Amino acid sequence: MALANPFRPSFGTAPHTLVGRDGVLDRFRNAMSAGPTHPDFTMLVSSPRGSGKTVLLSAMCDVATDAGWATAPITATPRDTLSDLISEEMAHAAQGFADRGKKRRISTFNLSILGTGGGVALAEQPHEPPRQTRMLRTMEALGELGDQKGRGVLITMDEFHKANVDGVREFAHALQSVSKVAAKPVMFVGAGLPMMEYTVLEDDAMTFFQRIARVRIEPLTESETMTAIRSPIVDTGSRIDSAALAAAAAVTSGYPFMVQLVGFHSWEFCSDHDRGLSLEDVRLGVEAAERAMEEQVLQPVWRDLSDKDREVIVKMSRFPDSEIKRSDLVEAMGKSSGYVSTYLKRLDDAGVIHRPARSRLDFVHAAMRDWVRREHDSHADDPSGVTGATGRSEREG
Repeated sequence: MALANPFRPSFGTAPHTLVGRDGVLDRFRNAMSAGPTHPDFTMLVSSPRGSGKTVLLSAMCDVATDAGWATAPITATPRDTLSDLISEEMAHAAQGFADRGKKRRISTFNLSILGTGGGVALAEQPHEPPRQTRMLRTMEALGELGDQKGRGVLITMDEFHKANVDGVREFAHALQSVSKVAAKPVMFVGAGLPMMEYTVLEDDAMTFFQRIARVRIEPLTESETMTAIRSPIVDTGSRIDSAALAAAAAVTSGYPFMVQLVGFHSWEFCSDHDRGLSLEDVRLGVEAAERAMEEQVLQPVWRDLSDKDREVIVKMSRFPDSEIKRSDLVEAMGKSSGYVSTYLKRLDDAGVIHRPARSRLDFVHAAMRDWVRREHDSHADDPSGVTGATGRSEREG
């Protein structure tokens, strides 16, 4: 019987082996134990697409559930229904927390706290209160239940960067009132692309979220990448030789989604899993993974960039070394340092580039350099040329 492929190259799908996130999960567990006074009790996680944000939030929910906490996982939406979605998910969590034995869920949002001493009851209200009021009441009910049970409630929000600003503003008001002012055990972790800094968080009324703890998910180390590739293979009953493992790890740039792509396609090209994955299997797997990476990550990233953003990364793609001196890029652009810095920050926030060392630049995904040169640089062999590709206007970007 053929062995099942242990790799899962789907966004948001938990990998066979979660590596490189122990530090973040330790911070999360410490905050859970300490309660609302801990600075990490409310936090925002950021990283580029495919870095494992959704998987990390799921792992946090698992930790909370194992500890007896209630959870309310939310995926943000830019629509004005976000407030209702948040209130509904909190209401469902509250109902389940109050009485896990009952299957009936309370009618969406109209909750209040009734009774004292003997516990907390959730009751429907005859008249629906204003949206912000019912969100606050629902969160207060959650916090009171957590207090009564000596546990807590975890609210997570994925895709935070695309959240409706009015909805997040209302949520921030409730969270600050309940978790920070009233010190109730309502914990929050949001996750999104780094561009959240100039989307949701740019709003003048978003001071609460602008001040809470931040976590930036870093690429996997070489050792972590090898573990993420080797462990699923070995645990499934196969093997991979050292040269093949090194080659597979080298092309991923420590990027979790690419790790899954390379592992998945290398496994598919292996004709004998009892023998194990060879260097040739990995070579073919890498080619297939790079094609998938282009379609699923690089092309969407490129579409989101403005003309000037694109011009900067085209210039970066022409440098022969993986790490680029910032001063060399400024010289190649023929612009002022301040001008270039503006677009470097935009590209960093968009998860396209990162800064591995002071005054050094690099692409987040190694595959992007070759792809940009091949697909979007009409002057790839002419260092003085500038791409003629058309992107979003600066007003749009």
